[in-house]
Amino acid sequence: MGIEEQLTTYFRENFAADVDDETALIDSGLIDSMGVMELVEYLERSFGIEMDMDDLTVERFGTISAIAQLITEKREAM
Repeated sequence: MGIEEQLTTYFRENFAADVDDETALIDSGLIDSMGVMELVEYLERSFGIEMDMDDLTVERFGTISAIAQLITEKREAM
């Protein structure tokens, strides 16, 4: 299962949301600051990465595609 698929499943299971790779997650109100923190915990645990405060932006967490790109970058930097 690819990163985007895993993230889509996460949002469907945890937020009962029908999302795709370009759904506006924050701007639409699907997730709020608490939801972002839960998502960060999930990402760190599931993908073996560590997020920095600089990563926590609307641009980086705005869509599933953006989050997948962030995960890829974090993995490549390891």
